[in-house]
Amino acid sequence: MAARDANEEDNAARSEDVCCGRRESAPRLETLAEVLLLKMLKVATRRRSWHSDRAALSHIVYTHVPHTVRQRLQERVLQDWRVYDTVSLRMLHLLFSCTTTSLRLVHVRTFYRDDLIVLLPRLTGIKELCFQDSTWELSRRQLGLTADALSRMVHLRVLTLQYCGHNLLLATVGAHCPHLQVLDVRGSQAVDDDGMWGLVTVNHAFYAYLARHALSHSSVPQTHKPSLSISSCWLLAFKSLTSKMMMKMTVKKTQSTQVNNSGDAKGVGDETSRNVGAITSERERVDQEDISWSQCCSSLVFLDIRCTGVTPAGVTILAQALPAHTSLAHDAHTLNTHAPIISTHAHTSSTYAHNYPQSVPGIVPLSRAPLLA
Repeated sequence: MAARDANEEDNAARSEDVCCGRRESAPRLETLAEVLLLKMLKVATRRRSWHSDRAALSHIVYTHVPHTVRQRLQERVLQDWRVYDTVSLRMLHLLFSCTTTSLRLVHVRTFYRDDLIVLLPRLTGIKELCFQDSTWELSRRQLGLTADALSRMVHLRVLTLQYCGHNLLLATVGAHCPHLQVLDVRGSQAVDDDGMWGLVTVNHAFYAYLARHALSHSSVPQTHKPSLSISSCWLLAFKSLTSKMMMKMTVKKTQSTQVNNSGDAKGVGDETSRNVGAITSERERVDQEDISWSQCCSSLVFLDIRCTGVTPAGVTILAQALPAHTSLAHDAHTLNTHAPIISTHAHTSSTYAHNYPQSVPGIVPLSRAPLLA
């Protein structure tokens, strides 16, 4: 009798354990609801009446679906971080809003890129934006729309523009993103010293210069392109912002030398003289503009400029403008040395920079960056 009671108790315990295991392995009700809602939205995006029902669907999703659920639905749509079909693009149209906190894309098909860029200005509350498409080179229209979208992302913490970064975008971030902590423009051939200068300073005339030459169809020839940032930032790199008088004296001396040289070469052609005069007047407007450090200089903890057009001058600008705890990843040839760079990384408590490796070849703290004589 006792043995029978013991066997019954063991069987009851086993059945209870099996039930608990099934209960733990069963999906949560919230997960099932998200999957069902995702299927319903995909069905709605496939209908022929999508263009007429788009506004009503967007309003329903925004007012009836919590922003945390919308963020999880977006992550389900972009499971592989790619936009390959029309349904995915339409789903992003329904889910993007001012409460979206993060977006990561590795590849976007060519004929969906314009429509995706148009949606970016909605992401005014985003904190982490990541583009890692090595095949994407921003067109003039896409560059202008992206710059406008970045100017609205005042809460941005992490920005990754691998292979598609641009000087204009860096200047926009420096002027409008005061909380930026991580910036990665690795592999961006359109980023050079002008971009570093635009990132760490607020100069409206220089920003207008970048926008005009990046978005206009007719630009100044490369041989006559003014190095507006280098002529001023070298002085700021070594004398800081307190030596504005010396900077003005040097700029005036340089301008007078250029005017004399242009007068001696007057016989070369009237077109060259007009180009030099336009460059000189543009330099005057830029140098007369008040210059100050951008707000993101104090918040940046990691900056990756590997495989870009940044020279030792740009690295020196960053070393003078950014705090000592900021870590910089750059190419070894940027320092004009053949010795390997010690891999170090400054400690940071940022929750948005935790995915970045603690030891990456080419990362050095800015306090150790050598100054050029």
